[in-house]
This record gives sequence, C-alpha cells and structure tokens, in this order.
Amino acid sequence: MVHSYLHLRWKEMKEKDYQLLVHTFDEPVCLVDEDMRVIEANSKFLFLLETSMSELAGKCLFASLLGKKGKIKDDEFRILIKKIRKGKAIKFKHKGQERKFLLFPVTPRDSVNKFGYIMLLTEPGKDDTETGFGLHDYVEIISHIYGYIYLLSKDGQILKEVLPPPDVDDKYRIAGKRPQEFLDKKEAAMILEKIKTTVEKRVTTHYEIEWSLTERKNFYKVKFVPFRKDNVLAYVHDITEQKKVEKEKDEFREMYYQAQKLESIGRLTAYIAHDFNNILQVVRSNAELLKVLKPPVDWDEARVCIEEILKSVDSASTMIKALLTFSGKHPHSPEVVNLNKEIKNLLPMLRKVTGERIKVRFSSEKNLWKVLIDPSNLESILMNLVVNAIDAMGEEGEIKICLKNVNIEDIGVKDITLFHPGDYVLLTVADTGIGMDEDTITHIFEPFFTTKGKGKGTGLGLSTVYGLVKQNKGYIKVSSEKGKGTTFEIYFPRYSGKVDKKVVVKKRYSLFKPDEINILLVEDEEMALKAIASLLEKKGFKVFSANSPLLAVKIAEKHHIDLLITDVVMPEMNGVQLSRKLKEKNPSLKVIFMSGYPADIVEKDGKLKSVENYLRKPFTFDLLLSKVESMLKEKQS
Repeated sequence: MVHSYLHLRWKEMKEKDYQLLVHTFDEPVCLVDEDMRVIEANSKFLFLLETSMSELAGKCLFASLLGKKGKIKDDEFRILIKKIRKGKAIKFKHKGQERKFLLFPVTPRDSVNKFGYIMLLTEPGKDDTETGFGLHDYVEIISHIYGYIYLLSKDGQILKEVLPPPDVDDKYRIAGKRPQEFLDKKEAAMILEKIKTTVEKRVTTHYEIEWSLTERKNFYKVKFVPFRKDNVLAYVHDITEQKKVEKEKDEFREMYYQAQKLESIGRLTAYIAHDFNNILQVVRSNAELLKVLKPPVDWDEARVCIEEILKSVDSASTMIKALLTFSGKHPHSPEVVNLNKEIKNLLPMLRKVTGERIKVRFSSEKNLWKVLIDPSNLESILMNLVVNAIDAMGEEGEIKICLKNVNIEDIGVKDITLFHPGDYVLLTVADTGIGMDEDTITHIFEPFFTTKGKGKGTGLGLSTVYGLVKQNKGYIKVSSEKGKGTTFEIYFPRYSGKVDKKVVVKKRYSLFKPDEINILLVEDEEMALKAIASLLEKKGFKVFSANSPLLAVKIAEKHHIDLLITDVVMPEMNGVQLSRKLKEKNPSLKVIFMSGYPADIVEKDGKLKSVENYLRKPFTFDLLLSKVESMLKEKQS
C-alpha cells in the first residue's frame, strides 16, 4: 500500500532528481532501475559495502549483494520482487554480518513505461527507523515533492537544503539563514507568518514569491508542510514558465472576450427590447393619464401615476446599467461583496434570458461570507453559464443557482491539492440538460472548443468563465453525465479583511442657506436642463442654466459661482475642460460631473480627477442634493 502510494507520488520527479536526491540522504542509499541495475549510490552506501561506483554501476544489485556471480536466475528474481512489493526487507550477509535492505518503487517523470527503486541499506546493529534524518523522513518528504526542498525551524531558519537547485552558486545558498536575510522585509514577514500557521495549526500553507534563487529572478510557488514536532518542509517550485503561459492565456482570453460577448448580447437584445418597450408603455400610459386629469386634481391618483413612472425609470436604469456592465470592456476592479445580494439583483435579467419555460431557482445560506470579486465579472460568469445551460436543455428545464459557505478540508473536495486550504463561498450552477461525457469535460474550458454546430457558437463562453474565475482567485470544477445534466462548482475565497462602510444618503440639506448659493448648471439636453434646474430652484438654490459650455463661460464672467454642475460629453468643449477654464479665475470652484456614460468611458474622454464628484444618469434628486451638500461642505472647510 505504502509502495503504491509512493510510486504515484514519485512519478512527478525526473531521473536526474532521484540521482541528486540519493546524495542528500544521511543513510546508505542507492538508486536502481527496473532490472535492479545500479544507477547511483551515495558515499555511505559505497563505504559500507567497501566498493565504488565504477565497480557497481550497471551491475545487478541482487547479484552483487547476494553473492551471485553473473546474472541472477529468473525465478529467484521474481521471488525477490514479490517480497519487495509486499514491503518486506531482503536479508543478506556481508563479511559475516547480517544486513537487510528495503526498496521503495519510483517512476521518473521523463521515463516511458519503466520504473526503478530507491534502496535503503541498514547499518550493522542499527534498525532502519533509528537514524535522525533518514529514509522514513524522506518517504514523507517525497510524498509531497515538487521542485526544491528545504527543512526549516519554527522561526524560519533554514536547517537543511534537502534538495537544493543543482550546481547553484554559493552566494545563493541559504542553509543556516533566515528569510529576512535573503528576502525583502515584506516578503520575509509573509513567509514567517505562513511558517507560524503551519507549525501551530499543523496545516499545509502556500505562498507565491518572486525571488533570485539562482542567477535569474523567477516566480516560485512555495508549499509549507508540517514536519515532526516544530519543523516545516518548504517545497519550492519554479512556476516562471507557468506564469508566462498563464499571462499569454489571459491576454488571449481578453482579446476574444469582447467577441464572445457579442454572442450573449445578441441573445439579450430581443428580451431587452421587449422589456424596455413594456417600461416605456408604463411611462407613457401614466404620463397621458396625468395629462387628462382635470381640476380639481385628485392628488392621490396623480401620486400613483408619478410613482409608477419613477419605478419604471428605476427599472430601465437597472437594465441599462447591467447591459453596459456586461458589454463594456472594464479594467479588473474587485470589490468586497455579498454574492447573495449581487445574484438577487441579477436574477430578473437572467430570467428574461431563460424565458418562461426554463425555471431559474436560487437559494443561499444565511450569513454568507463576503468575497473579493469584480461584480461585472460575476455577471459575465453567470450569464455565460446560464446561456450554456439553455443550449443544453432546449425549450424546457431547470437551472439551480446555490450559494453556501464551505471549508475545503471539511467538505473533502476531490483534487484538494489544487486548492489553497481555507474558507470559500461555493457558487453552484446546475442544469437538467443533456449532460456531457468525460472526453467533452476535459476540453470545455479550451478557447474555441464547442459542441454546437458550425456557426452556432464561438466556443469562448466557458473559456471566458474559466479565465474570470481564475482572475478573481477562484477555482472551478465541473461534473456531468450524459442525460443527467451538468453542475458547475465555483469556489471564491472568503474575504477576511476590513470592509469599508458605505456612505448612506441622508435626506438633510440644512447645513447651508440655499438662497446664498449660486449654482451654474450646464447641460446640452434642454429637457434635462429644465428639469434639474427646476428641482434645485424648488430647494431655494440660485440656478444659472446654460445649454452650452460657451454660454456657461459668459455667465461665469458676470456672476460669482459656488458650484458647477456639468454634463461631461458636450460639443465645443467637454465638462472637464470647462471646469478647468472656470477654475482659472475661480480656484475654489467646486464641481459635480454628470453623464449617461459609464465612469470609465467618461474618464477616457475627460480624465476625471475622482469618481467621488461624478453622478451617473439617471440619478435621484436625493442623491443630487446629497452630492451638492458634500461639495459645498468641502468648500467651506
């Protein structure tokens, strides 16, 4: 059992790694091939047998140790191999003293259909478990092995370079040193924290670092494993090439990300148009009802009409925001969010896409942990998975979206070694579609791979999902069977940092005397200009209205302006340029920008100083007044 386990683990090493490893053992050890011919032996092994590598190399170990001349017989060989596979020691006599040896099977990664053994030779009068840092320790070491190996104390000192890089220059040797002696202060502190956690909690921890372990500065992944009582084994794996490949993949995915969105947006268009027309119908019907009201006006009836119009505007605004977020090319902007709230906000749009015959059911655990994720990425992930599920189900079916808190170790996830240990929020998306076979599952995250017919899909949907999950430090797993549907499990790491409290808009504007405040309102859309000006005037502010930047400049030359509220994208000059021009003569001028475009587009056009003084249309009057108060308060201070 132990042998087969090690056989699987040691497959990850190359033959040259084993040859190097042999010389790091404190005990007499050699490496043999599948025919028991000696490949490498350490000095202690050669010393005990009073021989040399030139005498042993290429010779059958059984024949040499058992005193057989020439080649050992086939039946004897088979009996010995049978004993080895059962984990039994092979006894022999050397110069009158009884010895024994144990063999551990290995398969070098760069070998094809062949294997060998690492052999431990016991010393006279000594049991193979009595030595200090011996083979049984190395059995544990190699069960985790990749890359280079270091033994560390609980305070981070490098006690032993168990398997250092080959032919490394002395200046890069770190035996006897502590992290702070060869890493910068921040990296050293992080490493020491990982070591502390590993020792105290007896858990495996991971860390990625950019480090000059050899002549080049490369990227390394370090795995810290608890060892003995107060020690840690650090497995250092060079991931520079992996990082390079991942970067190229990310660039490739980003290149085709926009193209892939066209497929999903095409599906959305009909639903959006239908829904938007319904909203417009509500607005128009209520507006016409208000128009025909005759005096004396029934204000209760009028208020109902007005509230319906405002609700419709909010619905349209939410829909447009979701569509712009999904279709726009945004930089990665992670936020601390509650996935329960985020997905609830997305459900109406998702249900519009699925239609009435495909049910979307959503459930979430209470007190869901927060995660750090770009909300626009979450929308894209869900949209792609839902569209994929629709294709798999046809006209009818059910999609279940579930959220729950999980701990990777507690739930016993398969392939747990691929995960960083700890807490996650698990997002599950399951459908009742046709399912997939194992061969299809192995390819679904590859760019351009599709099971749809020619011209019916880009094959970028699930590739995009995979890229976005990884970008947000998550993991994605898929399980499926033909005829039994498909389930995607996405694990997002729990956010454990501090959460900034959001500012609540308060309905109070009593800090200033509005009639003493001059506001210059600039908007090239006449209807919007009149409506916003009227609302501000009703609150007592003195408002100067301008339908162009040039008119605004003329007004500012004649009157002192306390606050400029301006659209950004306008003819003649944009809002940012206008604000700069006015500030030349009025440096204390405060400015609020407003636009129907997303902030990132506005920034490209006008280079906004901060989104703090930006209002995205359509905005509520309460939000506008809150922003006005904030700007004027800042002006006073």
